[in-house]
Amino acid sequence: MRKLYCTLDTETLQGIKNPMLAYNIAGIIHDRLGNVIAVFNYLVAELFEQIRYDDYAKKNFPKYVDMINSGEITLVATVADAVEQVRKLLDFYNVGTVMAYNANFDLRRGACAEIMEGRELVDTWLTSLETICQKKSYAKFCADNDMINKKSGVCRTGAEQVFAYLTNNAGYAEEHTAMEDCKIEMQIFLACVKTHKKMTRNACTFDDSMKGAVKWPRP
Repeated sequence: MRKLYCTLDTETLQGIKNPMLAYNIAGIIHDRLGNVIAVFNYLVAELFEQIRYDDYAKKNFPKYVDMINSGEITLVATVADAVEQVRKLLDFYNVGTVMAYNANFDLRRGACAEIMEGRELVDTWLTSLETICQKKSYAKFCADNDMINKKSGVCRTGAEQVFAYLTNNAGYAEEHTAMEDCKIEMQIFLACVKTHKKMTRNACTFDDSMKGAVKWPRP
């Protein structure tokens, strides 16, 4: 039986300030080669009006309205309902590994933390730091395209920058809807796999256990 993964992303009111209020939860269930088995995209109805006025989320409110009208997203009543639907899908497809680009936010602190019991965690940000971001060509891309953290002097390594590098598109900008972010994060994971380098599991980028082990790329 082939191993299945779920790339998952959440969008929350006020961004990372209160991650329990996840209004959009989406995921792609796929194998290690990128073959897509199933997708899910849930919008929490009880938070719908808050999206319209939230400082972080309101810019995407028209996109959610369009997705509802086109059937691209499924309305569920509450956050708990969305999480339960995700759990049922992961169980149905026997998904043992769940990943997110900032797993500490999406899979540990947020609403989806409870689905991780008995499942392996992959922080795609950490795997990127261990593989893609160590390439000299990545450091050069960041230097050439002003993707350097001015305070620390290291290359920026968010999903937006890594995907921009992989597609050679310095102007790429994340949409910050959960499904669209899932799509790029799955591609980042597949690119990490192609490096054939060992990737750390069940740890996140800023865990104490990773201090000194994570090599931040410099131009």
